[in-house]
Amino acid sequence: MFCSKCGNPLPEDARFCSVCGAPVKISQEASPVPQQPAGILDEMVNIQTPKPEPLMQEPNFNGQMGYGAAAPVQKKSKKGLIIGLSLGGVLLAVILTVALIFVFHPKDNVPEYGQGSVSLGASEVIYDDEYIYYLGEQAGDQAYIMRIGDQSNSKPEILYESDQIKGDGWSKYPLGALFLWNDKICFLECTNATEQGDEKYEIHWISKDGKEDGTLVSYEQLNTYGEFPSQINSIYFFEDYLVFGNRYFFYRLDLNTGELCKQEDFLDLEGPACFVAYNDGYYYYFVPDVVNNLMGETLYRKAVDSEEEEIGRVPSQDDDDVEKYFSFIPKGDYLYYADSDNIYRLNIHDGEIEKLASYERTYNRFALSDAGLYYFRDMSLCLLDLETLKETAFDLPESVSGIPDLIYAGWNGECWFIQWADSFDYCRFRQFHPNGSNGSFVFWDGSVQDGSVQDASIDNQETVNTTELYADVIDRTIAEHGALWFDEVEYECCARGVFKIDLMDFNQDGTEELVMLYNNEESIFPFVDVWTVKNGEAVQLFCERQQEENQEAAISSRIYQNAGNLYVPVYDSLDQNPVYVHLYGFDENGEFGEVYQYENNAFYMNQLPDGMEFTEYNSVQFYVCDRVTDYGAQKNLMKESLQTDMEDILKRLELAVPENSLEDTVSAYDYEGDWVWKRENSDMEGSLHLDAVDASTLSGNLSFYRLFGEQLTITISGHTGTVTSEFGNFEGTARFEAGNLYLSFEDKVIYSSKTISEMIGTSEFCFAALNP
Repeated sequence: MFCSKCGNPLPEDARFCSVCGAPVKISQEASPVPQQPAGILDEMVNIQTPKPEPLMQEPNFNGQMGYGAAAPVQKKSKKGLIIGLSLGGVLLAVILTVALIFVFHPKDNVPEYGQGSVSLGASEVIYDDEYIYYLGEQAGDQAYIMRIGDQSNSKPEILYESDQIKGDGWSKYPLGALFLWNDKICFLECTNATEQGDEKYEIHWISKDGKEDGTLVSYEQLNTYGEFPSQINSIYFFEDYLVFGNRYFFYRLDLNTGELCKQEDFLDLEGPACFVAYNDGYYYYFVPDVVNNLMGETLYRKAVDSEEEEIGRVPSQDDDDVEKYFSFIPKGDYLYYADSDNIYRLNIHDGEIEKLASYERTYNRFALSDAGLYYFRDMSLCLLDLETLKETAFDLPESVSGIPDLIYAGWNGECWFIQWADSFDYCRFRQFHPNGSNGSFVFWDGSVQDGSVQDASIDNQETVNTTELYADVIDRTIAEHGALWFDEVEYECCARGVFKIDLMDFNQDGTEELVMLYNNEESIFPFVDVWTVKNGEAVQLFCERQQEENQEAAISSRIYQNAGNLYVPVYDSLDQNPVYVHLYGFDENGEFGEVYQYENNAFYMNQLPDGMEFTEYNSVQFYVCDRVTDYGAQKNLMKESLQTDMEDILKRLELAVPENSLEDTVSAYDYEGDWVWKRENSDMEGSLHLDAVDASTLSGNLSFYRLFGEQLTITISGHTGTVTSEFGNFEGTARFEAGNLYLSFEDKVIYSSKTISEMIGTSEFCFAALNP
């Protein structure tokens, strides 16, 4: 089997060409599919599993999939592909890579990129401040443009429908290159295609509600300079323009007039040039070596009515001219790009190149977002802060079986990816807090069955085994942080491990969120961990410590409510003045994040400027010390309450109670004092005085009447422990049971060739507390 683009030999099970990255065309029949010239547009084609190489940008999506009152569908009988243009041979394979960029920022939603270009080579998802618009399909027959709102209970709607193009043993997906322009959803649609590679394209538009549609640029306008598909390998969008290019020249299309101009006409740029980016009035390009069929290594830029400038040198990797033409993304003073192993940035002022990170596998290599660079490595999603160059790794969910094929950046620092390039299975990643190490992965499906959108709405969430999903999360959390136990030092008691689990409906939508409290060795103050179920997956919404310090003698973790909705408070450091309370919960768009912020004293006195009234919904005490009146009683009440609650919730979730979760956990401080042992029918007795060194260690003096004594150390774990002695004569085990201390020593020789049992009559002793 050979690649239809570059002719590279391929293994029978290949899905993408290892040289040019093009999807492998799979015949629907046993007979081979005739090879045909192809271009970047074919990149979005998939025979048999029709689908363009996905996404182009990331939305601000947090919705649930489900049936909705869809807007009237504009039915189109037109047929087509997405964009499959051909230059043929190896040199087409080279340029095919230029089309791989991710982040599509609509004109009205460009975060901070100025007027930089974005590639439409794999644009499948775009967004505005209300909806996410994305591509979908139905069983290889229909292609759709769909939308879903940003609220958690939003339902998807079909806005536009087009027949997939089919022939004898082949098919092509007709839609792609989505972008938002002048408040319209614009896209490239193939209106006709043949097995021999003859294709016709137009740029169409639909209104954001799907009720209106039209042609923005006709086939005749796109075909001004000859056969459009055979000349074009890449498409870029910026301001009011599209740039179409290949390895040797490029055109600019004015979206307002439909006029297509050559580079020499609008830029006065003569000779071969390969466009790679536009930023702040400048067109960036390489000048190829036509004689040697190489792209060249010098990067130039030129503005309208200005002279050409040399920017820097971008070396090829291992003399492979193809490798450097992936993903030139402009941002600020840099162009970001990658070879097959590493990601770099080039300073547009001095041409200096800086290596930023290594990555693996993903076809379009990396994504540039407001939060930084996203890329994959070692089954983790990595985020590189572009200011500090600090890398944070997020473990991919277990449902992700390998490094995803495509990665994109989205609104507000989000990241989007698709597991397989020929699927419509989308995933959005959102970091909870800047520079934090926690985030959430939300999956959704763009497939349509029997003309209806697949239902994964909250209304039908009962079909998902929520209990089983939450139980799995709890099992993993307990395995990592330990089950409930109590850490006691002198006159202090603190709950440790996973000490509280509860189910709460934060936004009154009928789906209970899982809330867990746990701490670690670093601090007694617990993390608040909140999960929900979306699209059949358990999704983490929040994970952060509520506070790091407290001056109270008894400390609790609290959740507050207002108008029925629940909020997690996070407190500033006591060093700050004033101290603020940050309240996290679901906002009006169904997103979980910081919703309110108030000065601490005003919050507790409910003297808030917006008239809000927050009342305590749930309080969990996890620490108490001797400064509390009746410390012993409050300590026992705290321990009993947490143990009882833990048992109830674990039974409700059909989970086994961990051994150390419900038993009366032992602390060395519980066994300080004097102990006594007496032998029956004898005046022989032993005495033991114990002092706690820490929560797990006791030290004391053991003596037997009229015989001898020795210094003992007892190290406990749970209700049992090990015993060692100063001179090694008394070594063995300890067990605390029913208020007694059982010591069992190795029967060693201790005096005048006599063993313990010979001297005392036994090597096992039951000591009772002298003053229980």
